Amino acid sequence: LNLIGISGAENIFTGSIPSEVGLLTALEFFETFDNFMSGSIPSELGNMSALVELILSTNTHTGTVPSELNKLGPTLVVLNLERNSLTGSLSFLVEESPLSELVDLKLGTNNFGGTIPPSIAGSLKLTDIELYENAFTGPIPSELGTLTSLTDLEIDINRLEGPIPSDLN
Repeated sequence: LNLIGISGAENIFTGSIPSEVGLLTALEFFETFDNFMSGSIPSELGNMSALVELILSTNTHTGTVPSELNKLGPTLVVLNLERNSLTGSLSFLVEESPLSELVDLKLGTNNFGGTIPPSIAGSLKLTDIELYENAFTGPIPSELGTLTSLTDLEIDINRLEGPIPSDLN
């Protein structure tokens, strides 16, 4: 197959994402938002080395986000996993290779917890960070103030505390 994109958005798809999708290494976008898909996000998606957009929002995916998604760092621009039932920390964003090309990070309305890692600021091109309606704790990392392209930071409805960093002007 010479597919460069799969968009199955706004249907009535059910079940989980087949791990075989990870074999489509030339795929540039994979979108299954607004469906009834469930199960965990397969780690094999990290093999999709040309992926620019991964949009799995508004489903009922569960479990943690696989750290293998970090392999998408050189190409991934949009990561939208909002409105699922995902859990765990944001460690998948900060492991070995940061998602350096990421512009859009949407993880709102899930069950993520822990602190917001300061290393999220390693994705210098971020313009939109949506972490609302989760269970994040601790302070807002001052490092977010180094993101000069950031235009939208949504962190409402969490358990964040402490002062708002002065660098967030």
